[in-house]
Amino acid sequence: MPQPDTPATEPSGSETLDADFRRLRDASLALGDAQTALMAGWAYGYAQAMLEIDRPDLAQPKIDWIARESPAPARQPPGI
Repeated sequence: MPQPDTPATEPSGSETLDADFRRLRDASLALGDAQTALMAGWAYGYAQAMLEIDRPDLAQPKIDWIARESPAPARQPPGI
C-alpha cells in the first residue's frame, strides 16, 4: 500500500481547501452575506474540478482566494 506524501498530522491540500471553504461559507452565511457564500461555492467547485483533471495551475487562484477570505481557524487548547 503506498504511503501518503504528508505525515498524518499534516492536512492534505484537499483537506485544507475543504476546511477553508467551510469556514468561509459558514462565516458568510452567519453574516447574511449570501453573495460571498455563493462565490465561495463557485470557487470551491471550480478548484476541485481543476484538481481532478490535474490542473493545479488553474485551481490555485481560486484556492488562494478561498484561503485569503476565510476566517482564521479556531484554535484548540493544547492536549485536545
